[in-house]
Amino acid sequence: MLNFNAVSLRLLVAAFSVFMLVEAQADWGIYQSYIIIDSGSGNQYLAGGINSDNATAFNGFDLGTFAQGASLTLNGGELKTWKNGSSNVCGGDLFYRVYVSGAASGDYTEIDLTYAGELGGGNQKWEATSQGINLASGLSTGDYVLEVWWQAEGNWSNGGGCGEFQYDSNSGSNFTASFTIACASDSDSDGICDAQDNCSDTSACNYADEANGTCLTADDCGVCGGSGIPAGDCDCNGNQ
Repeated sequence: MLNFNAVSLRLLVAAFSVFMLVEAQADWGIYQSYIIIDSGSGNQYLAGGINSDNATAFNGFDLGTFAQGASLTLNGGELKTWKNGSSNVCGGDLFYRVYVSGAASGDYTEIDLTYAGELGGGNQKWEATSQGINLASGLSTGDYVLEVWWQAEGNWSNGGGCGEFQYDSNSGSNFTASFTIACASDSDSDGICDAQDNCSDTSACNYADEANGTCLTADDCGVCGGSGIPAGDCDCNGNQ
C-alpha cells in the first residue's frame, strides 16, 4: 500500500507534467496582415507577407498615377492573430514611410492597431480603419515608394502579459508598393506643371526653359529677353 508521501509525490509529478505540457503547447502569432488604401474608389485591403486569406498582395503593387492635388489615402491596417495554451496577444502596429523611388530614406510612422473582435478559437482581430492620411499631399511630380511592415505584441507564457513581439516584415526587407505623381495640367507641354509654371505662353521665347522664369520675348536681334540693337549701332552686328 502506498503511503501518503508516495501518493503526494505522484500527484505532484502528474500536475507538473500537465503544467509543462500546457507550457510547451503555448504559442501565438500572426496569420493575416493588411494595409488599407483608398486610391479613389474606396478602401482596398492589400495583404502583407502572412496571407492566409489569399488576398491581393501589397508587395510590388502599383497603386497608380495621381495628379498633383489628388488624394492617395492610407486609412490604416489590420492584423489577425492566433493564440493557444497560456499565451496572450496584446495588440499590433503598422509602420510606413514614403520616399522618392531609388532613394530610400526617412523615419517610419506608426499606426496603432487596436482590438476589433474575437474570431473564434483564440483568434482575434486588431485594426485601424479611418486614419485618413493623404500620402500624396505635398509631393512633387515623380515616382514614389510606400514601404510598410507590421508588428504584433504578446506573450508566450503569461496569459495576461505583453512585451514580446512577432513581425511581418519580409525578413527585415519590408514590403513596398509604388505610385506616381503627375501634373494636373501642363498646357504648354514643357514638363513643368501649370501650377508651378511661371511661363506657359507658347509665344514666349522661354516658355520651355528649365529655369522656369517669367515669360520673355525675343528682341530684334533674336536674343530672348534682349534689349534690341544697342544705341549708336546700325544693326545687330555692331556696325555703326
